[in-house]
Amino acid sequence: MSGSAIADQIAPELPYLRRFARALCGSQESGDRYVVQALEAIIADNSLFKPEISAKAALYRVFVKVWNAIPINREADPVAPHSPMAADRRLEQITPLPRQAFLLVALEEFATPQVATILDRPEAEVATLLQTAAKEIGGLRPAGEAVLGVWLQRHVCVEAGVGIATRSTHVGFVRV
Repeated sequence: MSGSAIADQIAPELPYLRRFARALCGSQESGDRYVVQALEAIIADNSLFKPEISAKAALYRVFVKVWNAIPINREADPVAPHSPMAADRRLEQITPLPRQAFLLVALEEFATPQVATILDRPEAEVATLLQTAAKEIGGLRPAGEAVLGVWLQRHVCVEAGVGIATRSTHVGFVRV
């Protein structure tokens, strides 16, 4: 597939990839750097872009390969519980691979088989990653917060009293 054909296919997906990158990386600036690296990787070797899967899934697949190639990205990011940014950064405390699976499903609305392709993991493992993310999200509730609300775009799951509802692009915790 030619570079221009790939560019035509992925151009409409870039705003969504930037949104995912921001959620995964914690800031737009950091996320955009990874988006640029993923695009540069495709330019350098367009065989990384798999034409047999959807353009969106192929683009995200390259992005997560670039992101996961950096060893520090495979570690959860601890946040001091009383830091001013603690509430905004709790999602970063989720183990990276379950966080990726969660964001791909909740934010980007990929189905489990697509997530398996993007993460290069079996579907059963993706299901386990999503369960792990739900449990870890439930464990992030500070004292006094009975329900954790994570709003993205559609309902993902309810597990152990933790409702993960998706309605907008804000990720946060709420007191009830």
